[in-house]
Amino acid sequence: MILLKCFNRPAVVRSSMKSSGTRLVLGLACLALAAGVVSWLYRYGATHEATQFWGGEAAALIARPSEVEFFRLELADPAGDLSEDSAEATRLNLDLGRPYSATQVKEITKARGMVHFRHALMTDGNYRWDDRPKLSEVDWRWGMRFYDGQTQAVVVLSKNLDTLGLVVSGDSREVKVVSCQPMAETLEDYFFNVDITASTSE
Repeated sequence: MILLKCFNRPAVVRSSMKSSGTRLVLGLACLALAAGVVSWLYRYGATHEATQFWGGEAAALIARPSEVEFFRLELADPAGDLSEDSAEATRLNLDLGRPYSATQVKEITKARGMVHFRHALMTDGNYRWDDRPKLSEVDWRWGMRFYDGQTQAVVVLSKNLDTLGLVVSGDSREVKVVSCQPMAETLEDYFFNVDITASTSE
């Protein structure tokens, strides 16, 4: 009987080790799942309002590596044609409460720091959502066009980079405006240090 117990003991040990290993695997899987959920909730909470502001199409263009142009905005002749009949007019002229022309267009898709800039545009904390300046009262000076084929998102910025607008595509020609004061200094450092505005400065 004693000999039989001794022979059975390794099997018991193996069973115990197998059970412990299963629990360990399940524990690690649950931990990974919990970490994934927490990470998703954090990202959702950090970008939810920004994603709503941009809308699905524009948010996708900003977040992914689409092509990007930077340009300078100047007040245009009020009698000028802002119709959408011409592809050139659609691209270079904007109705921002007052007519503006986009000039000195510069390709910046591969500019240093572009990934971080895209991330900044998608972060809730970089905006004051309860501060929506009136479109026609903003001194618009800079703009960017994110595009991929026929899809585009036009973003405009005030002279001192504390107000941002999204020119909504479609027949409404709506422009959504919000204060981006929390990242104004960051934008200034980025644009001027990376030399994006070198050919578009005053």
